[in-house]
Amino acid sequence: MPYRFPYFEDRPHLPIALEFKGKRARFLPLLDSGADYSVFYESDAIRLGLNWEEGENTTFCNADGSFFEAKKFNLTIEIEGISFKADICFAKNTKSAMPLLGRRGIFEKLFITICEKEKYVEVRKYN
Repeated sequence: MPYRFPYFEDRPHLPIALEFKGKRARFLPLLDSGADYSVFYESDAIRLGLNWEEGENTTFCNADGSFFEAKKFNLTIEIEGISFKADICFAKNTKSAMPLLGRRGIFEKLFITICEKEKYVEVRKYN
């Protein structure tokens, strides 16, 4: 069954929940098909109870060529009852538009349609 979400502030966002060891938090990240990874703020990691030191160090390059560091964690993500594990990164960086939902770990699990003309995102699980 597909789920349809209207654009938020004229951009494609998806309401999601992230979960770690029983702690759950809701977010409305920008759906970014040009981003390899999903990136959230360091404060979001703290909100979920993640130990910053246990995250895998990762370096990213912004579209402007600048770099920033992040920590990667494998978390449970839920979108309208569809749950799965995905690598989610958290950064102290404030230059990038965050939070954002990137391709890796997300687009392999979900069939996602971005309808720019009618300003909605449709999501369904692959059969």
